[in-house]
Amino acid sequence: ANEKYAKEEGVVLLNDKRQIVYPENGAGEEQVEMLVYINSQTAINQFKEYYIQHNFHSQKLIIDKAELLKKDGNKVPAEKQNGYCVFSSLGIGDAIHISYKLENSYQGKLAEHFWSETYFNNVYPTQTSRYSIIVPVNKKFDFKVTPKDAKPVVNYIDDYTMYTWEENDIPKIATEPLATSDIYDKITVSSIPDWSYVANWYSDISNIKTKADFEVKEKVKELMAFNEKLPDIEKARIIYNYIENNYNYSSVPFLHSAFTPQSSSRTMSTKLGDCKDLSTLFVSMAREAGLNANLVLVRTKGSGDDDLELPTISFNHCIAQLHAGDKNYLIELTNNHLSFAAMGSHIINANGLFIPKDGESITDAKLVKLNTQDRPQNSIVRSTKISFNGDQAVIHRVVYKIGAEAATARGAYKDKDEEDKKKYLTGLVSTELNKNIKIENLNFENLKNLSDSIIYNYDLKVDNFSNEIVGMKVFRIPWTDAHFNEQMFSLDKRKYPLDFEYYTSTPSFTETISIDLPVGKKLAETPKDVVITSPAISYSVKYQVKDNKLVAVREIKYLKDIIMPEEYEGVKDIIAKINQADSKDIAMK
Repeated sequence: ANEKYAKEEGVVLLNDKRQIVYPENGAGEEQVEMLVYINSQTAINQFKEYYIQHNFHSQKLIIDKAELLKKDGNKVPAEKQNGYCVFSSLGIGDAIHISYKLENSYQGKLAEHFWSETYFNNVYPTQTSRYSIIVPVNKKFDFKVTPKDAKPVVNYIDDYTMYTWEENDIPKIATEPLATSDIYDKITVSSIPDWSYVANWYSDISNIKTKADFEVKEKVKELMAFNEKLPDIEKARIIYNYIENNYNYSSVPFLHSAFTPQSSSRTMSTKLGDCKDLSTLFVSMAREAGLNANLVLVRTKGSGDDDLELPTISFNHCIAQLHAGDKNYLIELTNNHLSFAAMGSHIINANGLFIPKDGESITDAKLVKLNTQDRPQNSIVRSTKISFNGDQAVIHRVVYKIGAEAATARGAYKDKDEEDKKKYLTGLVSTELNKNIKIENLNFENLKNLSDSIIYNYDLKVDNFSNEIVGMKVFRIPWTDAHFNEQMFSLDKRKYPLDFEYYTSTPSFTETISIDLPVGKKLAETPKDVVITSPAISYSVKYQVKDNKLVAVREIKYLKDIIMPEEYEGVKDIIAKINQADSKDIAMK
C-alpha cells in the first residue's frame, strides 16, 4: 500500500463494479472486484468473514476469486459457502482480493427494468472507486449522484452505451457519534419510471396473498362473534391482538420470498412470518372484517434520510395502514410487545410507500415520511417521593411508559420471574445513582397485555445518599434521564449531521420528585428555576418549597430529529447547560 496510508487501519485499494443490462427483459449481470489492504486488528475483524450481499431469489452468485494475498507474496484461497468468504489466516500487512459475478433474473413487471445503488466511500480511505453500467442504446434510465452531481464518462459500444463514474484518492469517512447514514457518496441508477409503477407492481403481487380463504374467514368469524357492532377501531384491535399473541416474527430468508408475501393461510398455519407476511395477514383479516386496510412498504430510519432518491424497490420493511373513524393508523406487526398503532423510531419519519388495495391503481404515488398523530405518543413520565433516614434515602418511584417505551419495558420484564425483574432493575438504578441500593415492592400494571401504557412502581433504599460538607447535608436530585451521553457531544465540531433518534426514540420526558426534608432541617437556599428553549431542545426544571417539602419538576423535549453540523456547537452549549442544571447540589442546614 502507498506510504501515505501507513497509519490507516485499512485501505480499499480498488472498488470496481460493472453492470450489464441485456435487451432481454429481466436479464443482466453485475461484476464486482474488490482489493483491500489490512493494517489493523479492526480491519481483520471486519474482513476475516466477508459476506457477499445478494438476493438468492433473483440473483445467481458466481465467485470467480476470493483469495488472501499474504505479505510474503503467497496466495491463500478463502473458504467459500453461500456467499460467505472466510479468510482464516488474515493478518496485518495482508490484502484480500474478491471478484464475483451476480446474474440477475427478474420476472413479471420487474423484468422490464433495472436499478442499482453503489457506494464510493468507506470508513477506510479508498484509492480507486469505479462504477460502470452498459445498457442498450434505446434503454432509458435515470441516475442520481449524492451528495454531489458528478457526470459520467459516456462511451458507445456497438448497440450499447457505457456510462462510467470514477473517483480516486477518496478520504475515509470520519467516525462521528450518532452520525446519520447520509454520509456516503452514492450513485443510484433506475429505469423504473415513477413511484406509482412500484406501488402498482407491489399491489399486483401482494393483493392475491391477502385474499381471505377458508382458514382466514373462519378465524375472523370466530373473532368477530358478538363483536359485529363494535367500532372499526375496536375490531382492528381484536385482530391485531390475536396476531401479536399467537404469531412470531421470523426474518430467516429461506422461509420466505424476497418480494412476495406468503399467503395469509400459510402464515396462519405456520404461525410464523416476516414483516410482509404478518402485515399481509393483518390486512387480509381486516378486510374480511369489513375494514379499510392496505400494505405500506418502508425504508426504515438509519438507512439515510436521502435514501430512495429514485424509484427502486430498495425497501427493507413492510407495515399495514388502517383507516377507521376518520383516523389513520400505521401498524407494526413484528414486535409482540408493541401496542396497537404504536410506532418506534425506526418507522417514525421513515420513507414509506402506500400500496393500493386490490383492484385499485394509483397514478400519483410518492414517498411519504411516515407518521400519524393517531397513535400513542411515545413518552415517559416519572413521579418520585424521597424521605430521609439519616444519610439513607427511602425512595418510592412510579413510572409511566407510553407507546414504544411501553414495548421496550415489556421486552425487558415480561418473561422474567420476580427475582430477575428486581436484578435487572437494580442494575439500571445502580448505574443511574452510582450508589448501593436495594429495591423492594416492585409492581407492574399492563405488563402481560398490549395496553398503550405500562405502569410500574417500586421502593428503594439508597445508602449514603447525602454527604456532610461544612456542617451541611448535601445531596443531588436523582433525575432518571439526566446527563447526556458525553461521547455523543465529545467533538468540538462535526462534519456530518447528528441523529437524535439514535439517542432516544422518545421526544418527551417528565419527572416530578418530591422530597420530605428531615425534621429540624431546612434548605440552605431554594434552588433557582432553569428554563432553556431552542429550536432543537426545550428544557425546564422548576422548584417549589412548601411545608418543609421540596418539589422539583423536570421536563425535556427533543424538538428536532436531525442536528445539522452548523447547529451542533449551539446544541452542545445547551447540553452543557442542561447537564449543569441536572447536577445541582442541594444543601440542608
